[in-house]
Amino acid sequence: MEKNNKGFMLVEVIVTSTVIVTALIGLYTSFNKIYNAHKLKNQYYNIDAIYATKEMINTMLNHNMPAIINDIFDTNTSQYLIKDKSCMFDTINPIFPYCSEITNFYQIENMVIVEYDKTSIIGDEDTNTIGINVTNESFKEYIQYIVNYYNITDEESKYSYLLLTEMKDGDNYYYANLRVR
Repeated sequence: MEKNNKGFMLVEVIVTSTVIVTALIGLYTSFNKIYNAHKLKNQYYNIDAIYATKEMINTMLNHNMPAIINDIFDTNTSQYLIKDKSCMFDTINPIFPYCSEITNFYQIENMVIVEYDKTSIIGDEDTNTIGINVTNESFKEYIQYIVNYYNITDEESKYSYLLLTEMKDGDNYYYANLRVR
């Protein structure tokens, strides 16, 4: 009498296939989480945008811009340094020639300096203040991310200002920020 092993082989193939598929799904979900975290970090902490932001801070410090910025913040809570690829320093301080060079070299779309408190950054719904007025949805998401990441409160902080930079490369936007004392 011959033994029929066809049924056993079918069950063995199904069990093995189920184990392999489960392992592949687990690998995919793990890899997808790592990929999304890397993509977010690359977009929100872009090295070129960080260099551009740091270079702008150094240039401002070398040209006695803190006094001018303090005058600006007497009336506003935020100020565009670069808006839509145009350097706004031409109206603030005509002797500041490096702003256009930094803008063109790093392909900066927008750069905003804002006081380091939550109300200045995102505004306040109760008093109807706007905060940083941006039209780009991606930039709004980045600003909200920064407020949550740094856990910015309206209490006293060791930082005075926050400099936010937005760069565009093709269809992608990249961001950076530096806190200033």
